[in-house]
Amino acid sequence: MEPASKKIKMAKSPIKCGVCGKSFSQKQGLSRHKRTAHSKEKLECRSCSISFNRRDNYLRHMKRHEFQQIGGGSTEANTDKENESEPCNFKALNGTVETHIFEAKGLNKFDPMTFLKSQYDDVKEIIKFKIKERGGIKWYLSMKVKMSRRKGDDVETAEPHFRGRCQTSLKLEDIDAGLKESIKKMYTSFIEYQRQGSNWTVDKVMNLTIHMARYRPLKGSSYIPLPIKLRSKHAIVNVKNKDSKCFMWSILAAIYPAKRDAESEFGNTRNTLQA
Repeated sequence: MEPASKKIKMAKSPIKCGVCGKSFSQKQGLSRHKRTAHSKEKLECRSCSISFNRRDNYLRHMKRHEFQQIGGGSTEANTDKENESEPCNFKALNGTVETHIFEAKGLNKFDPMTFLKSQYDDVKEIIKFKIKERGGIKWYLSMKVKMSRRKGDDVETAEPHFRGRCQTSLKLEDIDAGLKESIKKMYTSFIEYQRQGSNWTVDKVMNLTIHMARYRPLKGSSYIPLPIKLRSKHAIVNVKNKDSKCFMWSILAAIYPAKRDAESEFGNTRNTLQA
């Protein structure tokens, strides 16, 4: 009886680092070694000035800090020129809808919260300018992040968007509260995405976008004559007025029905309504 054939596994030759000659059995080990041992770029915590060679260690460290003062003067976001972002502007519908995109640069792009805090003042200035220009706007923020995870020998990537709540700003005092709420919502969504997904890590923050639209609250308008077809039915009372108090005149017309000329006989009843 012939012996069963045995499969012989060929041992893989080790992969050597071209700089220091250290050997590794897998490519990802060599890649990590190059980043940690030979990379000149270091990640520094803005709160305690600790430096990291590995991005995962840097992100793990940053999560330990409590970001309680979002956008406040005590935050120490990186303000070097290499980290400053110039927004790209896009307009549509004759300027009614507008977006501003801040591309992530420098070391800030490796941590979502650090990047959001670094853009706080610039975003606030844009919103402030638009409120002064238009009188009122609706707006929301969205952050795009590139993430990856390893599945066997393959690397899976994703570019999810994390969106803040839609805000309505009619005056300058509304901006700070809306910004803090939006940043908190985006960061919470980012954390939940990491918890629900398996082994997702941040490659980089790609951009932050402000979406804005002109906002005009509904209000009473001045007198508008009825169309001929409706007027001929004599079934609708349309009070003639020269102000913007159409609702008040409609109430008075219902309380004090006119015996004749129902469209204009309510001037004497104006002061009967309580404020």
